[in-house]
Amino acid sequence: MTLAPTGTLHVVHEAGGNAVARIDATVLVFVRTQRLTVAALEAIERLAITIDGFRRGPIGALVVVPGDAGLSDNALIARQRAFLRDLVRPDGDVYVSTVILGDSAQSMAMRAVARLFVIGRPSIRVGSSVEDAARWLGARLDVDATQLVRVAGDLLERTGATT
Repeated sequence: MTLAPTGTLHVVHEAGGNAVARIDATVLVFVRTQRLTVAALEAIERLAITIDGFRRGPIGALVVVPGDAGLSDNALIARQRAFLRDLVRPDGDVYVSTVILGDSAQSMAMRAVARLFVIGRPSIRVGSSVEDAARWLGARLDVDATQLVRVAGDLLERTGATT
């Protein structure tokens, strides 16, 4: 099922520079322009469980973080990683594409650390381009990549991105 450009977007959390949304019952989109918050991670967890429960095929997430968004608390990062390990199963029907925007030293370091975490997990990708991430995820979910780019851009704007 390819989503039309008017696929239904539901923003389920927007606060503190964090926004969590879903497009229909297939894609979770998470954008943060500040540190990850507990409320945002809880919204992601609830939404992922909901999407997983209603799905009829592969599901995925597009995560977009400007490199200047700031590092998150270690306990929250550990919780996020544990959640991802549980969500992304070996059957390969859950895909995550993470984008860390920017060319600063911090952006490159964040991408390097994220790539270390995903070694051996072909269903998780880390990069620096929303367009590339959207094409990769869209191809796996049969979702319009241009819609993913538009949604990510909208959420970046709503969360106050300067990148």
